[in-house]
Amino acid sequence: MKKRLLPISLAIILLITLMPLAPTALANGEFTATIMGQLDTDVSDAVDEWGIGDLPDASIVFQIGEESTISMEFPEPIKFTGNWTGISTTIPVLDDVDAESTGAHITAFVVDGVDLGARPVPVIDRDGLGFLTIDIARQWGGDWDNYDLAGMAPFTSLEISFLIPTLPLGVTAEADVSDIDFPSGGNVWFAGTVLYEGRTDDIEPTDNDWYEFTEQAMPFEFGVPFTVRLDLGAETATHGPAVWGGYIFVVETDVLLAPTLFDAAIESIVVDGNPVSFDPFVVEVGADRGIRVPLTSGWADEPVLPGYHSVGTFSTLEVTLAIWIYDQQGNPFGERDEPAESEPTPTPPPIVRPDNVEDYYVVEDSQAGLPSWVIPVIIGGAAVIAIIICVAVIYKKRKK
Repeated sequence: MKKRLLPISLAIILLITLMPLAPTALANGEFTATIMGQLDTDVSDAVDEWGIGDLPDASIVFQIGEESTISMEFPEPIKFTGNWTGISTTIPVLDDVDAESTGAHITAFVVDGVDLGARPVPVIDRDGLGFLTIDIARQWGGDWDNYDLAGMAPFTSLEISFLIPTLPLGVTAEADVSDIDFPSGGNVWFAGTVLYEGRTDDIEPTDNDWYEFTEQAMPFEFGVPFTVRLDLGAETATHGPAVWGGYIFVVETDVLLAPTLFDAAIESIVVDGNPVSFDPFVVEVGADRGIRVPLTSGWADEPVLPGYHSVGTFSTLEVTLAIWIYDQQGNPFGERDEPAESEPTPTPPPIVRPDNVEDYYVVEDSQAGLPSWVIPVIIGGAAVIAIIICVAVIYKKRKK
């Protein structure tokens, strides 16, 4: 019995010794990849429209230089819309060029057991958020769908294999802002969730939805203040919540770089010729189809404008602002001082009453200065006089 216990004990001791090392070895050089995208809810509502990425099988852990596969089974046939589908990873990148430098690509795309092959798809910094994405299909801010997800028949199983041979150049070289080849500027326009009957896309004109006023785009330069204008003439647009929920209105650009590389400041916002009050201390650069400066946002904790009613229905809109490269210059409008916090109203000290309150009397103003014995004497004297008068009246009646 003792001979059997000895190897078991040694094995347990060895396991306990190696356990602290296991997480470190497992996490070394590993990243996470998640399949995301919009599903066609007219085909099936078994999975939420944007919920495929939340399913347990949608994410895998992978290593650089090794082929990896995301495999999924569904309880009933589902279908992608083709508007956007991609494999989003946790690999940090500086921009689209940095993402492409990895050589990431799809090696197999198997739908219901049929391999559609290794078709080329863009590898990008998705929405400028700073992470590598294998962009399978995109119709918002792009026009590719090489696997024809929009026309694909519903399916119940999906396997996507991919390979990312190397880390991005920006990660391996530890590049900083000075190493990036920034453009001098780009084009800028307004975009947001609006009801606009003059729209030229395929969205129902009676619904608030995302719309970009690209027909009135204008050039801008980084570090130079500019005014972006929108004039709808005799028409109007109304900013409000979209049919899919939420609202946002932004100054949009076509610069595809990480938003963390930029700062921005707003000098003024004018709606139909009327200046609108805004919070200049919460202006920031975001990204979606390019870097942008949000004006309203139903998702922001501290938006520049407090709500969509701040824009409302309008025919003209002007915003004067500046966007500059982070840490390469200051605010061209001049740094603003944070508003001073108002002094709190001082709290009056509490009223302290003596312990022996029976020794203290409240004296009316009209009695101030009179000794305490005067009042009882006056009352007593009045009572005596009243009694004398009553007795005199009774005596007089009896005499008659």
